Amino acid sequence: MQKFSRESVSWCLLYLFFLGICTVNLTAVSGTIMSPNHPNNYPSSIQCLWLIDLGLGYDITLTFYKFELEKKEDCSYDWVSVREGNTEKSPELINVCADVLPPTIKSKGPMRIYFQTDSDKEFAGFHMTYEAQGKKYAWFEWRHKHNRSRGQNEKHVWTMDAENLISGYTC
Repeated sequence: MQKFSRESVSWCLLYLFFLGICTVNLTAVSGTIMSPNHPNNYPSSIQCLWLIDLGLGYDITLTFYKFELEKKEDCSYDWVSVREGNTEKSPELINVCADVLPPTIKSKGPMRIYFQTDSDKEFAGFHMTYEAQGKKYAWFEWRHKHNRSRGQNEKHVWTMDAENLISGYTC
């Protein structure tokens, strides 16, 4: 694992804040997600995206440990949105703001976490962890000659339920 100095990490975060955008793709089975600058106040006017995507077959659990954002009844100032899927149009599981600790969220992967702040009032933000469990699928891939005269290969992918595959079948 590569180590970064506190100074280089601070410079990198400052650069991201200047751009107003931070995007992180997470592919480990577990990890920690914090608002920028946590436990200190997050910056104003930022948009951050964390995409937890380990491929098909993982259940993801998101647990909140700290949560303090600007309060507004309709969450239009500073907010966190969690979606089941990897696009903006994926089904929303929760949209939260203020200082009430959100419940633990469970979903089928992938999971999209989006954080947006306005240009006024900053707070401590959030600290959450995620854990992905139980890859339930296995992929099998093979190639065969599609057109012998042109030498082209055609790729086939089959997906099988690994729980049924393991229960006594042999390949």
